[in-house]
Formats: sequence, structure tokens, C-alpha cells
Amino acid sequence: MNKIEPNYYKDRKVQTIDAIESQLSPEEFKGYLKGNVIKYISRSGKKFGSPEIEDMKKAQWYLKRILSTLETDELTQGIQGVLKSPKDTL
Repeated sequence: MNKIEPNYYKDRKVQTIDAIESQLSPEEFKGYLKGNVIKYISRSGKKFGSPEIEDMKKAQWYLKRILSTLETDELTQGIQGVLKSPKDTL
């Protein structure tokens, strides 16, 4: 069983993380992700029965999601800039 992305999160048509994202603004979602990074780093190695590496991998998963979100935002902004008509830039 993958403890970072267990099957019970994947067995649905809409993954839980995507449902959460759909209910939050982009800034709220980034805050949610950052909070989870902090949570998993701060408790790593302290939760009984949970090896430190598992919490660090969970923190890494949320950090990768933040980076993916930021990269998508930058790409979207870049495309919007290119699609503006020349009169919009005057």
C-alpha cells in the first residue's frame, strides 16, 4: 500500500484534493497546501508508528502540488499576455 497516495483517495471519480481545490480560491488553496507542508514537517518522526520519512514524503507531495500550481499560474499568465491584442498594450 502506498502510504503517500493510498488507493482510498484514488478510487473516486473526483479525488479529494481536487474537490478541496474546487471549493477554495487559488490563494486559499495554496494556503491549505502550505499548511499541510508545515504540519507534516513539524510532526515528522514524532507520530508513533509512522517513520519520519513517511511524513517528509507527504510534505514533499504537498510542496510539489504548490509548485505545480504556481507553474500553472505562471503559464496561464504568460498565455494571457500573448493573447492580448496589440491595442490592449498601448
